[in-house]
Amino acid sequence: MEQRAYYSIREVTEMICNDRVLVLTALDETLSQLPTGNWIGGIANQNEVTYNEEGEPLLIQVNDLSRWVRSVHINSYQSFNFESIEKDAFTNGFSIITIPAFSSVHLSFAIYSATTPNWQHPVIGWIAGSECGTPKMRESVVVDGGTGEFYVERVVVMHCALYDNYKAWYDIINPFEPDLSKPRFKFPNASFNISECSVLENSAVEEGVKNDILNNTTELRTVFKPYADAHDIAIDAETTLITQLHGEYTTVSILMNVTGKSLILATPVIPGLSYYIGKRYLNEEDLFTVNADSVIFSVNCFYVPKPSPRSIASYGEVARFIYNHVAVRLHVSHSLDTIFGSKPQTAT
Repeated sequence: MEQRAYYSIREVTEMICNDRVLVLTALDETLSQLPTGNWIGGIANQNEVTYNEEGEPLLIQVNDLSRWVRSVHINSYQSFNFESIEKDAFTNGFSIITIPAFSSVHLSFAIYSATTPNWQHPVIGWIAGSECGTPKMRESVVVDGGTGEFYVERVVVMHCALYDNYKAWYDIINPFEPDLSKPRFKFPNASFNISECSVLENSAVEEGVKNDILNNTTELRTVFKPYADAHDIAIDAETTLITQLHGEYTTVSILMNVTGKSLILATPVIPGLSYYIGKRYLNEEDLFTVNADSVIFSVNCFYVPKPSPRSIASYGEVARFIYNHVAVRLHVSHSLDTIFGSKPQTAT
């Protein structure tokens, strides 16, 4: 069968019955018609429907990982046992995670991933939602295809064991960097909803200085939205807050600019961290050309270039931390250790 991005319910049913290892996105009523098997899924926006030669609607986006994977096991997790994700992973493999958007487990995973030590194996995935931030928004659900269970308050992870001659690694295409000409912000609560904040005005800023080591700051407590409006800081869907976690830049975007003084974020802010306004790199499409041949799975935000037709367009990207406005890519190669060493690579 040709490698397209979307397939019909009948075609995906045949793949599942043939023990294919699949990552699926579709509307929930479509996913509910599939048999159990080696797959996980999450609700997604309904794209414009096309049809195959038999006239069947192509409703399900498919990522088939069978070529590289020798075995899988699928588990669901709640906030009290996130540490088991690492324990349940295969020694030589990777894990695909899907999280229901704007659930309490979405919030708790953001906090957990920001505060836990480095994970030792690749875990990447996406925040699953449908028409989030619009009147058409549906309840966010993820699916354990092994049992057929739908969850609104659990994360689902498919742990994949690779064949012995393969190694997995990931990279993050982050087209943003901190705008050091603007102040930093801190927020008092872990929340999708931001209102009050502290503004850290820098009395001396040098290009290239990391935001977590800037000194000589004064702190002003205010409300973020009117402060941004008064200081020529754009507030729209492409606005990005950027912070640093364990030496890595992570990003948060604005989902909704609601009436009043609050903003709804696509990923929660974490108290204690300072956030810059992000600015985009030039020629960000060039970032995708590096190691493109070894990509087997990718997730991208709606506001970055799409790495491939099968890349999952998401409301958040997971690669240990949760991001917005980036792309994450899972790679499989024969010679990871000799080329890159044992640490995951970040493309910036």
